[in-house]
Amino acid sequence: MSKTLAQAAQLMQRGRFGEAEALFRQAAETSQHAADGSFGLALALEGQGRLDESETAYREALARRPDFAEAGCNLGSLLLRRERAAEALPVLQTARDAKPDFLPAQINLALACLALGLGADAEAACRAALRLEPGNLMALNELGRALLQQTKVAEAVAAFEDGHRRQPQDPRFLANLAGAQELGNDLAAAQDALDKAMALSPETPALLFPAAKLARRRGETAAARQALDRMLAQALSQADRSDALLELGQLLDEEGESAEAFACFVEANALRARSAEAKRFDGDAFLRRVQALRDTPTTTLSESHQDDGALSPIFFIGFPRSGTSLMEQALAAHPALVTTSERSPLGSLIAELSKRGLYPGPLDRLGENQIAEARTAFWQGAERLVGPLAGRRLVDKTALNIIHLGLIGRLFPKARILVALRDPRDVVLSCFMQRFQLSDTTVNFLDLERTARCYAEVMALWQQDCQRLPLSQQSYRYEDLVEDFEGTLRAVLDFLGVGWHEDVLRYRDKSAAQRVTTPSYHQVTKPLYGSARGRWVRYHDQLAPILPALQPFAEAFGYSATAAST
Repeated sequence: MSKTLAQAAQLMQRGRFGEAEALFRQAAETSQHAADGSFGLALALEGQGRLDESETAYREALARRPDFAEAGCNLGSLLLRRERAAEALPVLQTARDAKPDFLPAQINLALACLALGLGADAEAACRAALRLEPGNLMALNELGRALLQQTKVAEAVAAFEDGHRRQPQDPRFLANLAGAQELGNDLAAAQDALDKAMALSPETPALLFPAAKLARRRGETAAARQALDRMLAQALSQADRSDALLELGQLLDEEGESAEAFACFVEANALRARSAEAKRFDGDAFLRRVQALRDTPTTTLSESHQDDGALSPIFFIGFPRSGTSLMEQALAAHPALVTTSERSPLGSLIAELSKRGLYPGPLDRLGENQIAEARTAFWQGAERLVGPLAGRRLVDKTALNIIHLGLIGRLFPKARILVALRDPRDVVLSCFMQRFQLSDTTVNFLDLERTARCYAEVMALWQQDCQRLPLSQQSYRYEDLVEDFEGTLRAVLDFLGVGWHEDVLRYRDKSAAQRVTTPSYHQVTKPLYGSARGRWVRYHDQLAPILPALQPFAEAFGYSATAAST
């Protein structure tokens, strides 16, 4: 290190950033120390809060030395603090690759992946960091968050508990532990963790959010509202403000304050739509795919699938928020059935066919050998998801497989298709009110009109497939399931060919003991309720622009023009 750089570094340690800046600029102008000088200059500028200039200096350091891991790590960290995760990700990946044993690069990479919704990649970076420094507290915390993002609830709880054991006075582990336990429906443990965290740091936004959720679930609306108001009064990140507004909207909806609730949903979704995570996805791409499937010529069903249908998979489909979680939990309690809970073995087949340019497209070009191979891959994938079937019927419960009936019919012409219906106006409103993991599909739900368009396109495709594909289908209405649970379920089980079993009436006992990963996770363990039935009527004025697009479907599915009927 040159004398100039050494002097500048000493000034930095004393907090004399302006003087250090001048010396780093001198070093940056020399060919021998240009990269180090630019890096030091970036640090000095960042220390003075001059972030635009600091970013430029970091980039200059990297231009002069592309494998400068420290500069890449710091630039990535700066971009993350400025909520530019999409830009930070490749910078941090390069820094990690240049110096795999550089702990800060692994941790910052995990943070970027988390901001972009890349839970599996974040988990890998955290585990790499923990191999470098076992017990690193930040890596443990982010590992828990990465696991939670993938709904690996039990593993997330273990990570947060490990962090808490190592650092009992750090409230972040307790806050995240409470959130994970609430997601896993262990409310008593969640409250215990939260109480301990609140004793350490009562005004932390990360604690106020789980406090509000737990209070709302206990019916303590005043306490929930107070926690959210205190949270929203603070300076929050875009993501935290969006989450708080969405939770407040849910609370206001339950209290019947519809106009105020809707305003919260609009603002929360608008904030999330501007996030780096949302910008990774293309809602139009999903709509184009649906249109391509509508334009695909009618598929002939395979002639080689000769079984009587008794061993064929059952496909449980419908538009999201049509009440599929309730029905799935009842089906999962039947000893003759096993369900996949939104993890479809069809997904990898679709990805492979799409990669080869065979889907969407005329499926008649798939030969019988290819079909046989696809069926084998499907069953292998199913057993990886749910374990050995051992005579149980597989229920592939993936709502949006509703757009893939052509492929399903080509592969499994004798499959049973169970379709969940619900008042389209309630469906669209519910999608707009929920926090989904984002994808090309669900990014559409951040805008009300796009949600309605998405619903209309998908259900029009389903109606078309009902006419052109001779598949064995039966639909039921969510409202009928709530009104007459046993009667509706008996009809469904008769259609599926498995017969009645009393265990299906005790589905809540099984649901309470296992993880439910859909936005309905906290509802399937409750007694049946009808408060969400006809909810759209309370939001009539806010929904007015989209009602004409939904009315044909409401009429086709037997719903009144003014309210849901059963």
